[in-house]
Amino acid sequence: MRATASPTWIAVTAVIYSLGSLRASADDITVENPGFEALAGPSYVASQPAHFSNSGLLLPGHYSILAGLGSTADGFGANDPIPGWTVISGAGTINYNTTPYFQNGVGSTDGQNVAWVNRIGSINQTLGATYQVGLNYELKVDVSSLIGIASPGFKVGFFANGVEVATAVNSVTITPGVYSTVTVDTSVAADSFYAGQPITLQLGIPAEGAANSQVVFDNVRVTTSGTAVPEPSTWVLTGIGFVALATMSRVRHCSITRRDS
Repeated sequence: MRATASPTWIAVTAVIYSLGSLRASADDITVENPGFEALAGPSYVASQPAHFSNSGLLLPGHYSILAGLGSTADGFGANDPIPGWTVISGAGTINYNTTPYFQNGVGSTDGQNVAWVNRIGSINQTLGATYQVGLNYELKVDVSSLIGIASPGFKVGFFANGVEVATAVNSVTITPGVYSTVTVDTSVAADSFYAGQPITLQLGIPAEGAANSQVVFDNVRVTTSGTAVPEPSTWVLTGIGFVALATMSRVRHCSITRRDS
């Protein structure tokens, strides 16, 4: 005989599931390849031996760029130059450690690689989370320019389906060769057009910069705080669960009463 779930168990499950969505939130949202270290491993050693060490790490001063855009002797084209991120025009992964472009040769803040963006480039990533009413979102990213190389400035922030939600444009003063942390905050009101839409991050420049200008990014992180306000469907599910529990309890009570009479 095939086992079936009892109405009581279904009701309890509905209530637990819906109440679970009411909990307060103060969590990190996962960002894929946040420190730009994913361009590494044996496959790259095999396909690009001139740019990777035997241990699979990108060599200092070497970089990836979107295939078809051209590169110098220290670079190579790739269809996925920054794994986990969508690259728009001039951008890729680079190892600036031990190079003269950073003070004391420290070219990153998280691992060894960073994302580079030139005067017309940008990168973005759509996260596995959506904007929720009642939550506050905070994006932090480390940004710098290079010693002896012009900077096009920076623009980083939250987007939803290609529409800007909240951004920071040159909000901190950058010292060439030194990283500064940029912070972008936003919250979701009930009437926000982006409520329920996927969260997209974008790192780039505010406008086309000077020739050969470049900005670099590292250590991307997103956190939330506050309490999410359930969607109407969640309230409906909660109500159904409580009504079902009440009904089952009354039916059970009546059954017991009839047996005792």
